[in-house]
Amino acid sequence: MLSQSYRSWFFDKVNFHLTSKGLKKTSQRTLIMNVILSRGGHLSAEDVFSELKSSKEAIGLATIYRTLKVLKESGVIEEHSFVEGKSIFELSF
Repeated sequence: MLSQSYRSWFFDKVNFHLTSKGLKKTSQRTLIMNVILSRGGHLSAEDVFSELKSSKEAIGLATIYRTLKVLKESGVIEEHSFVEGKSIFELSF
């Protein structure tokens, strides 16, 4: 389980990045971030999509990919690409 200080760092860093890029903090982004924080890492966009499929808020795969890109740009997750063209994301520590 992640510490509260790490979770605070994660959200602060993302919020700063969103603000600096003129992007909004949306409920979809928050749901995606919570999945990543709860699972810890080694998730594909499809894994996040599957996890959120049962939520009341419909989130498309394109939104997940865009959010993962924003999270990567903000430095809170890292992307590992594989030969098959699949990418896996994990938390930055």
